[in-house]
Amino acid sequence: MKNKIQDYDVIIFDFDGVIAKSNKFKTNVFLKCVNDRRKSIINKFSIYLKKNLNKTRKEKFVYFLKNIEMDYSLKKYNKLMKNFKYIMSKDYKKCKLIKGVKVFIKKNYTKRKLVIISSGSKEEIIKYLKYKKINQYFNIIYGNNNSKENNFKKIIKKFKNHYIISFGDTINDYRISKKFKIDFIHIKEDSNLKNFKLVKLKSIQNFSKFNI
Repeated sequence: MKNKIQDYDVIIFDFDGVIAKSNKFKTNVFLKCVNDRRKSIINKFSIYLKKNLNKTRKEKFVYFLKNIEMDYSLKKYNKLMKNFKYIMSKDYKKCKLIKGVKVFIKKNYTKRKLVIISSGSKEEIIKYLKYKKINQYFNIIYGNNNSKENNFKKIIKKFKNHYIISFGDTINDYRISKKFKIDFIHIKEDSNLKNFKLVKLKSIQNFSKFNI
């Protein structure tokens, strides 16, 4: 781990829970999509969602239908996906930024490459970034058209021999960074994880500490 953020050439951000304070927000959107089910089913899905922040929307709804409701059909799956997209398009402006991230991005975009690697929808990410007027600061945005791991590989290949740091909020973000020997900082503000204490890593509440 370098001593200062200025020592890095490339910064990788996860999106949910790192740029946008959206983990709890999106969990509520998932639950709204199934609010016509029995309470016991909704509770099981809620527990699953909190433990699987890194999963894609598709994976979450497939798991819900196959393993919780035990009644999968393509028609049901498509309806859930359509409902989620509709609610997001209507409510995404309610979602706040992680504290200090906008200032941090604006301080760094001229000096180093800024990259987003997310398991969320690229279309929705760009729409949100435009609303917050920060989309122009990012060099590359990768969404769920490919796996996070494959997108990390692309960045490493593109910026070979550059110093890279990654900001994430899930254990999966940490494991991918560790696999590729990329320095990692855990953002706690919107993270549900308690087990980060079990691994040795740098963990901060949000980006405000960088903006002093």
